[in-house]
Amino acid sequence: MMRKLLLLMLAGLLMMAVLAACGNNEEEAEDSKAQQEETGDEEAMEDAGTEDVDGEADEDASSEDSADSNDGAIEVTEDPQTDLRLGDTGLVETSIGTYELTVHSAEIVGTELDGEEALLDELILLEMTFKNIGEEPIIAEDLMINLGLVTDLEGTDYTNAAASFDSIAYFEGEIAPGEEREAQFIADTRTAEEYYFRSSPGAVTAGTHGEVRWTILDEEARN
Repeated sequence: MMRKLLLLMLAGLLMMAVLAACGNNEEEAEDSKAQQEETGDEEAMEDAGTEDVDGEADEDASSEDSADSNDGAIEVTEDPQTDLRLGDTGLVETSIGTYELTVHSAEIVGTELDGEEALLDELILLEMTFKNIGEEPIIAEDLMINLGLVTDLEGTDYTNAAASFDSIAYFEGEIAPGEEREAQFIADTRTAEEYYFRSSPGAVTAGTHGEVRWTILDEEARN
């Protein structure tokens, strides 16, 4: 009888221990879940804060890029000069200085010069004069690089190829304030009824160069 009573008591204690262990496990699981949820909320808040900072940084960088893209832009006071002809002088405002440019003559020199074949139909040679009317020296190469010739106003400019020909003077050096310099411009071209010598549309759009354009008739270039 005593043995049965002891066994019942042991069984009761064992059951109580099992129930207590289950209860502790449930509480630990709930505590762990709550802790994970709290940690997740904190991480979400941290991520949101990081995104806000990154967003502000991106906006600042975008503003800086926008400001940089406008560097060198000038206020062009001259109206576009797009009806110039041979012999006319254009006043050109640029971010590196202001100058006058007179295109004196044009000549179709054929399909070959100095042993170099034309890459297109023919070669055209222009004779011109630059005059620095600003207050600072201007680098000649920087002027010529923003000038080109086309037969289609929607097309891509053909730029000066003087460096490829021995008989053509390469325009380089410094032009002092008040100084005049003669120059030659030669480029490949398609044969057309009209040729257009102009300032680079890209530089005009960027606000770093005034717009000028000379129209040259094919018959003028062949006389």
